[in-house]
Amino acid sequence: MTILAIQSQVVYGHVGNSAAAFALQRLGFEVWPAPTAVLSNHPGHGAMAGRITPAAELAQLIDGIDRLGVLSRCRAVLSGYLGEPANGPVVGDAVGRVRAANRDALWLCDPVIGDAHTGIYVADGLPEFFRDHAAPAADVLTPNQFELAWLTGREIDDVATALAAADALRERGTGAVFCTSLTASLAADRIGTLATGAAGAWLATTPRLKKVPHGAGDLFAALVLVNLLEDRALPTVLEAAIASVYEMLLKSVAGQSDELLLVAAQDSLVGPTAAVEISRLR
Repeated sequence: MTILAIQSQVVYGHVGNSAAAFALQRLGFEVWPAPTAVLSNHPGHGAMAGRITPAAELAQLIDGIDRLGVLSRCRAVLSGYLGEPANGPVVGDAVGRVRAANRDALWLCDPVIGDAHTGIYVADGLPEFFRDHAAPAADVLTPNQFELAWLTGREIDDVATALAAADALRERGTGAVFCTSLTASLAADRIGTLATGAAGAWLATTPRLKKVPHGAGDLFAALVLVNLLEDRALPTVLEAAIASVYEMLLKSVAGQSDELLLVAAQDSLVGPTAAVEISRLR
């Protein structure tokens, strides 16, 4: 199966497509990576070079593969960091083309907007694109707690309000929502991920690590998509994706790496053994 992955790419490290593409390939999927930005490294490291891909250039890349007549092979679109607002409609157009060629194709949108400790860190206009256009059209959304609150205009202070916010997104058209980095009302040493869809809602929790490398959210979104494409049930998707990401983080932290040890710890993508506590909410 083939996935069109539209998000950032870095030279050093593993974030955006530089995390997702390898993980997807390791799990047996063909990947067409289309970069919304080509950067030397994650901005969190400080000094950074590179540029956002202009919308016209990104559109040319999509036009190019469309002219090859191969979009019918594409089973899903994975999108993440978009760089500039003008890239939003390009992604929407790409999704439309893929769905026209393959009506069963999925769109998993990771609405990269910001985080609790940073606030919004993307360009003006991108949060509104995710809220007003991407969220209602995507089959799956993977916001973190901050992004879920922003997308819905709701305050999230416990699991129940997080679930209500996720349900609000589903009422607008999204098929399933996975909310990551959930800390509201959880014990200080735990972090959770909420998953809700037509079959019900579940919460997975793991021990909270003090400092983790960048890219965990990008990797999680890719793993959720893989498991959904393999027709696994929602709680199985949640547990499998969290187990791999948590184990990868443990190995990266143990290795004192400032980036995910994606290659060295690639076995965690295939057969993770990390324990994940998962409970059904409804």
